[in-house]
Amino acid sequence: MSESRSFYDILGVGRTATPDEIKKAYRRLVLSVHPDRVHAGGRAGDPAALREAHENFLQLQRVYETLIDEEKRAYYDETGKCLDEGQHLVEESTLDALHRFFRTCQRRITEEDIVAFEAKYRNSDMEREDVLNHYRNFCGKVEHLIDHIPYSDESDISRFIQILDDALSKGELERTPAYAGSRKTLLGRAKRSTHRARKPGKSERNKFAALQEAIISKREDRATQLEALCDRIAAKYAAVTGPNSTTAKRGGKERKRSTASK
Repeated sequence: MSESRSFYDILGVGRTATPDEIKKAYRRLVLSVHPDRVHAGGRAGDPAALREAHENFLQLQRVYETLIDEEKRAYYDETGKCLDEGQHLVEESTLDALHRFFRTCQRRITEEDIVAFEAKYRNSDMEREDVLNHYRNFCGKVEHLIDHIPYSDESDISRFIQILDDALSKGELERTPAYAGSRKTLLGRAKRSTHRARKPGKSERNKFAALQEAIISKREDRATQLEALCDRIAAKYAAVTGPNSTTAKRGGKERKRSTASK
């Protein structure tokens, strides 16, 4: 079997072949390359024939084990290489290999996934906990709260303030001197946003400009929210990987502060 041929070519199936199609192709081929056929064909005394049959059989096994395993197949489709046991990073730099390997382990995120997560996240216990954690992390300085909470904008400010006020009254949070001032600043931001939204344009041209400005503003808000979400995910996986988790989390917070200050 030629090493230059793709695994799909060796089995004689397409790249979209199902597991059942791969199994059928393998069972058909394995009978023709099994070393026992050398003995049955009267060439048992031919060392070269035995060696070739053995190598072909091993390669077919390797092809089958790669394509029948979802993770190994995904890695092969991505890189054109085998994900051999214990050799995930063969012939690649560590960083590139880790990146490729991670992508094969995680399903690709689609726009539909993001929309579905937004519907699940908003008004959830997860969102509430993020709001409370922001208060704790910044010692009550919440003027930039919506820049750190995914999918949020000025229309959510009153709701977030209510969450914080309820938590403070129940003793879930410790009241800090900074909260009163930043609370007022945050509510002022919501009021200004409402005023801008209600202010009528003087002409159709002004209306178009206002719409264009709103679209750009919304796009920037989405970018900020996406960055915050990525930081949350990075911090979560950094915590699993080991002692560098604290640094990763601190770095994520510093980036959030930097984004907020801009």
